[in-house]
Amino acid sequence: MGRGKPPFAFPPTIGRPRWIGTCQYQLGSSGPDFARTRSSFADPKAAAKRARWLFDMPPLTMRATDGYRTAMQRPSSRLLVVDHDRRILLFRFEHKRGPLSGQVFWATPGGGLDEGETYEDAAKRELLEEVGLGVDDIGPQIARRFVTFAIASGEMVEADERYFLVRTERHIVTDASWTALEREVVTAHQWWSQAELINLGEPFWPEDLADILVQADVWS
Repeated sequence: MGRGKPPFAFPPTIGRPRWIGTCQYQLGSSGPDFARTRSSFADPKAAAKRARWLFDMPPLTMRATDGYRTAMQRPSSRLLVVDHDRRILLFRFEHKRGPLSGQVFWATPGGGLDEGETYEDAAKRELLEEVGLGVDDIGPQIARRFVTFAIASGEMVEADERYFLVRTERHIVTDASWTALEREVVTAHQWWSQAELINLGEPFWPEDLADILVQADVWS
C-alpha cells in the first residue's frame, strides 16, 4: 500500500549485498541538517547530547551489483506502535522468491505516501491497513531517516522516512486489508520488550530502534 510500495519492502542487507547508497539521519532543527550516523531524533536536545560522537561514524555505503537503475524518490511514513506494556510491534519478512529471495528481517509497519498525502495522513492510513488500528491523531513524529535500498521488485529507492510514535492498549493485529503479496512475505508479527529486542536473533530495521525508543522516553 502507498506509492512505490511493493508490500513491506525494506533494505536487503542480509546475505549478499545488493544495494548501494548511504543512510543519513536528520537531527533536530537546532543541529546540523545531516549527520553520518545510525541514530537521529526530532528532539534538538537529544541531538545535541549525541552530537559529539555522531560525526565520528563512517557513512553506510555498499557497492552496486546486479545492474540497478537510478533510485526513485520514496517519501514514506513508518510507525512505532507501542502497547501498554511498552512493547514495540514488528513484522517479520521472509522473501522466498524474486530479487530479495533469501532475505529475512523484522521491521516496523509503514509505507510510501500516496499522491497528495501528507506524512501524517499516510501514517494513519498505513496504521489502519497494516495493523488494523484506526486513530484520529497519529501522534508525534520523533525521528527521520534518509536511506537508499532495494524494494521487493528489485528497484532502488531513496526513502525519506518519518517515524511516528503510536501508543495503544492491547491490540490484535489484523491482515484484513493486506494484499496477497503481503500475506506471502509477512510470516509473523510480535510485540517486543526492550530486553527481547536486544536479544533478537534476526536483523531488524531500523537498526537503532532501541535508541529511538529510549530518546522518546518509551524505554530507559
